[in-house]
Amino acid sequence: MQLFLYFLGFMTTALSILTGEYDSLQGIDWLEMVMLILPIIVALLGTIGTRLRQQQKYSVCKMASYEIVAEVYKFRVRAMEYDSMALAAYIHAQQTAGQDKKKDEGELVPPISSGQKNKLARQVFVQKVQDIYTKCMLAEMTKGTSITHKSNFGMDPARLLRGEDTGPDESEKETRAQLERHVANRLYFLNVNEWKLGVDTVKAKEDEKAAKRRAALNKKIKMVSTKLFRVGATAVFYGTMLSIQISGKVLEISKKWLGKGIDAGKLALPKVPNPPPAVEVDEEEKTTNTMDPTAQKIANLKEKWNKVFNSDNLNALASVVTEDKAKKAGEKTLDTTYVDPDEESDDDVEDSAGAGGDGGARCRDDFFSSITIDDYMKYRAKPVLAYLEKTAPWRGFWMQTGEVLIFVFSSSGAVLVAANAIPFVALTVACASIMRSFLEFSNLPKQVEAYNTAFTSVHNLLNRWDGLTRTERRNGKTIKQVVTTVEQAMQLVAIALTDALPAQDDSEDGDGDGDGDKEE
Repeated sequence: MQLFLYFLGFMTTALSILTGEYDSLQGIDWLEMVMLILPIIVALLGTIGTRLRQQQKYSVCKMASYEIVAEVYKFRVRAMEYDSMALAAYIHAQQTAGQDKKKDEGELVPPISSGQKNKLARQVFVQKVQDIYTKCMLAEMTKGTSITHKSNFGMDPARLLRGEDTGPDESEKETRAQLERHVANRLYFLNVNEWKLGVDTVKAKEDEKAAKRRAALNKKIKMVSTKLFRVGATAVFYGTMLSIQISGKVLEISKKWLGKGIDAGKLALPKVPNPPPAVEVDEEEKTTNTMDPTAQKIANLKEKWNKVFNSDNLNALASVVTEDKAKKAGEKTLDTTYVDPDEESDDDVEDSAGAGGDGGARCRDDFFSSITIDDYMKYRAKPVLAYLEKTAPWRGFWMQTGEVLIFVFSSSGAVLVAANAIPFVALTVACASIMRSFLEFSNLPKQVEAYNTAFTSVHNLLNRWDGLTRTERRNGKTIKQVVTTVEQAMQLVAIALTDALPAQDDSEDGDGDGDGDKEE
């Protein structure tokens, strides 16, 4: 809607300038009608957009979706508000409500049972999600429709309620497949394999496949070139042999025509005054010496051909090339004999072994049960980092492009004045104003800052995580730090995208103001 308003406003300004500058465009009825209707349409669409408050509704719903996703992951990891110590403190605060706080400051919080902890965690989670949803519905969605007219939009909520009587296993598999696609595509803007295996793993597999394709292509090219070379060499061989025969015939005919009985072989032999003593000569040498010069040349050519293009030599050359390839492949193999078990998880090894193909990856995240901090890092923190790495550079690129265009349009006004095209200066001013308004409307500067800050915090978190041992990773303090860093990073991104405050922060601020009024 906003881009369409920018376009109509620019067209209105351009038409007014062009019709005022060129006399040939004046007096045209339909052009005057367009210039009259365009401002009316712009004002009408602006009024409709202000009345429908689509941007405000989008901001509230987007922020609520980010908050609910954060609560889901915090609840499944049992971190922050859902930690056992936090839940025990919550129960202790309810039991000691109304007592003197000074007497209870040094008192230890008694632990709670596992069943009580799970029950209270579910109650806190349901209450938080209800508060977020209620605030979203009461804030902006009460002023207009909150659901679509078509019931087939999105996923059916009834599919998420799994039980003994919810249908066959195929339905549950389809539900999980839909959830995988939704989480990978909608939350992190990745494909399912990148979310399951990791961006680096998928990229390594793609590079490996590309290397195999290049090797196969090079092999085919080599085979084709070898065949072409053999065909060409064969053609040259037979052509040379034919030319030798033709030249011998021509030489023989020319001797007959000239009437000179000169033996070509005798011309090449030096004159010896005294013949050497007789030596026994084998039949083969005798045959070779008495062979026709043309036949002798052809025999020598065939001998060289067999020597160069012998099949044994070609097989030996192929074996050498194969051994070189095997050696190169052997250099890339990683020796896992002395891998530290503390740094290599057995589950990761099983996942990498079961990944076999694009659809063969086994996912430990079923979207319903609790997950460990290792699974949280694999299926939440690392995809968040991949999403930030992919998105942050493009946000900065579009922001810098808009700023450069503003500078260009602002500077072009002076150029137009120098070129005596003063009426068109208003057009450059309008373009610069549109670009400046677009940057403010899209909130790109804040988005770039938020993405860079979130990327830095999550990247530093992963660096610290790689330096921890398995025992340190499962510490309650580490779990809280990991979940807090990742969820606050996503909350920072959500605030920049929606330009709205989270429901919990807003409610806390409101409660604080109310208490202050009461105290006054």
